This record gives sequence, structure tokens and C-alpha cells, in this order.
Amino acid sequence: MSLNTTMSEPQHNERKHAAISPSALKHFDDCPGYVREERDDDEPIHPVTAEGTLIHEALDNDDFSGLTKDQQELAGFCIDYAGMLPTSVGEIIKEPKLDIAAGVFGYVDQVQIDEDVADVLDWKMGWIRVEPASENLQGLAYSLGVFKKWQHVSEVTVHFVQPRLGYVTAHTFTRDEMLAMEMRVRGIVARVSNVDLDDPDSFTPCEHTCIYCARHNCPAVAKAANTIGIRYAEAKNDHAKTVAALENKKPTGLLDVPEQLYPKLLDKPEEMAKAMELLPIVERWCKSLRKRSNDMAFGEGIAIPGYETAHRAGRKNVTNANAAYEAVKDRVPLEDFLTITSVPFGKLKELYTEDSKRGEKAKDGRTLENNLTDLDALSGGGDVPYLRKIKNK
Repeated sequence: MSLNTTMSEPQHNERKHAAISPSALKHFDDCPGYVREERDDDEPIHPVTAEGTLIHEALDNDDFSGLTKDQQELAGFCIDYAGMLPTSVGEIIKEPKLDIAAGVFGYVDQVQIDEDVADVLDWKMGWIRVEPASENLQGLAYSLGVFKKWQHVSEVTVHFVQPRLGYVTAHTFTRDEMLAMEMRVRGIVARVSNVDLDDPDSFTPCEHTCIYCARHNCPAVAKAANTIGIRYAEAKNDHAKTVAALENKKPTGLLDVPEQLYPKLLDKPEEMAKAMELLPIVERWCKSLRKRSNDMAFGEGIAIPGYETAHRAGRKNVTNANAAYEAVKDRVPLEDFLTITSVPFGKLKELYTEDSKRGEKAKDGRTLENNLTDLDALSGGGDVPYLRKIKNK
């Protein structure tokens, strides 16, 4: 480390975390009932997460000997960006603990201070673009923590640096904004502290938070599923009654919905049986909704606010098993080939290239695809249209 650099906190895997951390403030702001997903000890760490931790710790210790060339380039992006800031000539503090407000605290990757100006740097090693710094509650919290820790600082600029994307977003806060910043954080904590866990109306489920939430007995989601299931079943039943009247048949009865909809609290077999009856109806509603949204967007040309049309490549399938075997029999044993009942191209290519020489795997895969195409034994799949959420740029 350079002479003006200090390392103030332990490594990433040795730290304790606040019940409400700066990085989770957005989720708690979205819904006060949010619960952070905790990884089991025997659960494997996602490769991108593990790599991010490795690069973070290399940056903390100024030791890049354990990184691959690609990882060193990601770390270098962060170093180069920090070095361009005017505060890089001042004091550099790595991983300081910042006490924010109302029990919220966290560790930021790097703080650089020169006279009364500070830069807060947070390295983001993932592929999902972060919110703009001007709207980012994590950045607001870190900036507030810097104002509190270093009383002489009058201006803080927070920077989120994403080397995988070549992307940076920054925003400057001033000390006279501290009161509003603190009230923002305290307001979120107050909502969380006062949430009624038994009242569905106390929760505010939304797409961006529910997918990361570990509250599997959420009353709001159960209420929504219950409502969807009943209304969809009633609509189908009304349709069945109409058809029965026209065809002089006896209509089926309405769905028997269980009283308890929280999956973790369903402990009676007969109630679970009722819930299982609800499951295919909710799934059918989701399927019908997806089809109808595609019909509107692609068939009728109707724009759906917040979504855009896109296409993804369809899955390739082998259409002629005999021809496919002729194409691979010199490298794939018959007994292995016969285990692939539908002959998906991806699985066949995996078997075909299993013994490829180093650096030749992609080339062999293309050769196989060309051979199957020449034999008219491969369908292209075609592009599949779908709707995707428009992300903030």
C-alpha cells in the first residue's frame, strides 16, 4: 500500500452485517417486509460472486498476484478510475466502517479525502447495471456516513464503478443536505420496524425486490395468488356454465381454496391438497397472461408501458437421429448416443467435443453443426419473440 493509504477493516468474509445494510436499503424501501436471502454453508457460491470477492480483496491489499489476466484487467479499471480523481493525492482509506443512522452501518470499498472534499468509491463486479448514483440509496447512505465520520468534509461524491460493463455513475452530495439524507434513511427503518407481518396490506411487493426476498410465507404474495386463483377459477367456471347450458351438461363446481395460503404454514394434508388444486390455475393464469401480452405486443402492435419487444435465438434440435449418429459415430459411442432420447443439439455437441484438443472445442462444435445442416438433420429453432423490462440507462 502507498504511504497515504490505510486499511481500516477486516476482509470481506470476516465482517458482520447490519440488519439493514446500505446495499439493502432499496429493497426495504420497496417493501418493509423484505428479508435478505442467506446462503447455506453447503450451498455453492456463484462464480461471479466468488470472483468479485477475490478482486475486491486484491484491491484492498494491493496484491494482484492471485488474479488471472482478465481479473487483473477488471481490478485495473477500478485503480485507473480512482487515480484520475483529484482526491487521489490525499488520504485514501480502504474499507472503512460507516455508521449511517438508526442502526444502519456498512463498509464501503474506498474513501479518498483531500482537504474538505471526499470521493466514495464502490466497486461493482456484477453484470447488472446499478441505479444512477443520484437515485441510489446505497450511495446516499455511504455519503451520509462519510459526513458523520469526517466532520470537516463539506462535499462527497459517490462513484459506482462497474468494470465488466465499462460503466461509472456518480453524484455529489453537500453537507447542507445531511438532514434530508438522514430523514430518508430513518423513514425506511421506521417502516421496517413497524410492519405488521400478519397484514398483507403492510407489504408492498414489487418485481425488483420480490425476486431477491427470502420471505417465503409473504402474506401479500399469498393474497395475490389467492385472488388470482379464485377470480381465474370463477371466470373459467362461468365459461363452463355457459358451455354446459348450451350443451345441456352439468357444470363443474368452484375451486375449494384453503384458508391458509402461506406455503410454510400449510401443515394439514387436506389443506395442502386444496392448495395444490390452486397451483395449476395460477400457473395457467401466468401462461395465459404471457401469451396475451405477446399477442398485444407482436400481433396487434400495442406498446406495453415499461416493456420492449425483443427476440432470442430458438433452441436447435436434431431432427434426424440416424443422420446425426452418422455424423458423430467416430467420436460418440452408440450407447452414449442412445441415452439422448430427443437428441438436443447442445447435449450432442457436448458429447462430440468432449475429447477435443485444447483450443479446438469451438471449432469442432461448428464442424458438427455444419455437418448436421448438410445432412438436413438440424432445425435452426428460429428467433423467439418475447417482452423484456426496459432497464434504466
